[in-house]
Amino acid sequence: MTAAVLIAAAGIFAGCKKDDDKVKATGVTVCPTDIMLEIGKTVPLLATVMPSNADNHSVKWTSTNVDVATVNADGVVTALDIGEATITCTTNDGGFTDKSIVIVNALRNDNDYATLVPGFYFGNMMMDGETVGENNRITVRYNSKNKAEFSINESFKVPEMGNIEVPMNVYCIADMTKDGTGYKAEGKTTASMMGMSFPVDIEAIFDGVYKVDMTIYVSGIPMPGMDNLVISFIGTGITEIDPCFQLD
Repeated sequence: MTAAVLIAAAGIFAGCKKDDDKVKATGVTVCPTDIMLEIGKTVPLLATVMPSNADNHSVKWTSTNVDVATVNADGVVTALDIGEATITCTTNDGGFTDKSIVIVNALRNDNDYATLVPGFYFGNMMMDGETVGENNRITVRYNSKNKAEFSINESFKVPEMGNIEVPMNVYCIADMTKDGTGYKAEGKTTASMMGMSFPVDIEAIFDGVYKVDMTIYVSGIPMPGMDNLVISFIGTGITEIDPCFQLD
């Protein structure tokens, strides 16, 4: 064997990782962990394989009740019928699992919903004190189980990316609690942005009349200045909170 062939072979083997050298997966988390959907609706789940430098981040998704909810290879859940299903994510490396509980309701009947908060809030989105979205709309409904539904389908400008507009789609079920004369809502979900899904934490304070002060925390965006994105929204509703509303 010539020296050139030996050198080339050595280079090939040097570039190959032995199994002992690979970083093994040690776990996985799924977000959100609880979902409420209407029949026909979809929502993406986000799987995070640990550690972040694991060599194999691939996972597989399964549903315990495909008649109620299915999940595709990308973790997108589709609600099919009233009931409950558990969506399980399993790592291909090591077989670690995490789950999300999906509850599917019938198509919403507005008569089943209290008028806790206005159907719509209008306001501006802010980032680092700078307006990045104007006249944005956030839909908020109360689903009669001490929960608030937030729906956001808006675009905002990103200064770090030359003020290009980035569409953001968020659906969240948040827990409602009494907060002084108003109400506080907190929830975790995922946001669809730029064709990807990212973990989201939402906090909102309702002042008891017309206003909402919301903070949206988005983490994990692989772009400079956006890895821990914080968007503020101060909005004004079109009607006041139903004075007859009381938390359970």
